[in-house]
Amino acid sequence: LIDLISGQHIDAKDYNTDSKGVGYLTGPSDFGEIVPIVSKWTEKPKKFARAGDILLTVKGSGVGKTNLLDIEEVAISRQIMAVRAKKIEPRFLDIVLQSLHQYFASLANGAAIPGISRTDVTDYQIPLPPLAEQSRIVARVESLRRLCADLRQRLAASQTAQAQLAGALVADLSA
Repeated sequence: LIDLISGQHIDAKDYNTDSKGVGYLTGPSDFGEIVPIVSKWTEKPKKFARAGDILLTVKGSGVGKTNLLDIEEVAISRQIMAVRAKKIEPRFLDIVLQSLHQYFASLANGAAIPGISRTDVTDYQIPLPPLAEQSRIVARVESLRRLCADLRQRLAASQTAQAQLAGALVADLSA
């Protein structure tokens, strides 16, 4: 169902912050809320992830964190594996991997740098509904995420309005 691409380390002397070469993602510190943010580049890439791949942190304190790659191509470090969907709806796979964050984190072992192995990822069996059902699930989850974002925005606006009202009341009482 997937291809799993293991990243490889690039020496510090071989990457830069001057936008020279291709983007280079080193770990969850490069992850945004949904998609990664490139802050390093390399002219000596070793392993690549492509747009649509799900980036999975496999080493360090962020084991299990995911991001969806929205850039044509980037180099990835050994802290990251790119999970490439083959016979599965990529957005469905992304949702499944996000739900496994704590599971993968619980598997992380190693005294110095905790991590998970390729087989920890490839041997995990996921429920696999037909493609049409995967698409329906994705649409529903995305709808719920938009609703949650809207509710968070409304709550923040309400809290701001309450703080302003409280400030006005205090000012009136002081006068």
